[in-house]
Amino acid sequence: MKTIYCISGLGADETAFQKLTFPENYRIIHLEWLEPFEDETLENYSKRFSEKISDKLPIIIGLSFGGIIAQLITKYIRPESVILISSTISTENIQKIRKLFRVLPFHKIIPDFLYSKTNFIVHYLFGLKSPEGEQLLSQIFRNSNLIFVKWAIQKLIDIESIPVIECPFFQIHGDNDKLISFKSKNPESEFIIQKGGHLMIHENADEVSKVIKIILKEYK
Repeated sequence: MKTIYCISGLGADETAFQKLTFPENYRIIHLEWLEPFEDETLENYSKRFSEKISDKLPIIIGLSFGGIIAQLITKYIRPESVILISSTISTENIQKIRKLFRVLPFHKIIPDFLYSKTNFIVHYLFGLKSPEGEQLLSQIFRNSNLIFVKWAIQKLIDIESIPVIECPFFQIHGDNDKLISFKSKNPESEFIIQKGGHLMIHENADEVSKVIKIILKEYK
């Protein structure tokens, strides 16, 4: 039985994956975030995080920031393949976010209690379409580790490049993602979800699940 390791988005836990369905012949393991050391580099964090994976030739699914970590840990482990959901293989797709936080470092100036709040602007940016999606995002915000979130945001601001991974990888991205843009680079391994926003893993769960099953079946 093959193992799929799931790495959630920035500060989120496995609830982000709760509506996905996987083939029965796969073991699903959700990896919890480590708390970063003070001033820890993204490279050192990724190395420590890779130690959570014990299986040989696993499949790794990375959501958003988790997709960036998924790519970084391939320097230390050898996966069979990597599936990126609402993530990026290039920093050019997160330039708007990086520029915004450089000009207005919200992660440093807003009170901690506001991190647990969502509003219509956040709902718009995440592409939410349902009350269930709003509830899920509120839950994710409430349960997030602020030390990790602030650290991760700073690492996104500072990162200069994402290393090219040598194992097969696939991208599933929404054409309406307002947080991470998408530019086609490898059409044969890209799957676009129509009207999919940044939280399409929940709002378009059936479509995303279908694509994952296609990848697992046809790209062995």
